[in-house]
Amino acid sequence: LFDLNDYYEAEKELQGLIYRKNEFHNVIYEIIRKFIVSRYKSFIYHLKDKKIERTTNKLENAFQKTMPKSRKRTFKTIRGVLKRIYRRDLIWNENRKLNQVHQQSF
Repeated sequence: LFDLNDYYEAEKELQGLIYRKNEFHNVIYEIIRKFIVSRYKSFIYHLKDKKIERTTNKLENAFQKTMPKSRKRTFKTIRGVLKRIYRRDLIWNENRKLNQVHQQSF
């Protein structure tokens, strides 16, 4: 499934998992339904937009730290990356303000 190279082919295959309920054990089907189906577009979006890396290793190197899966997942969408950049900018500005206030108090 994850070796496919076409977005629409992968999307069709993932959606097909929903309809093949009888082929899976109940526990496995629940995992598919709860965790994969709800986020499948973020798993395969790199096939649609070639600028997005298949893995997050390069992203982790750029930010120089290993991130939890929940944070990694946000970097697989354009919105998630822009949100992260915006937040880092806000934090940077806030730190600069604090440094200026701290320096003026001397």
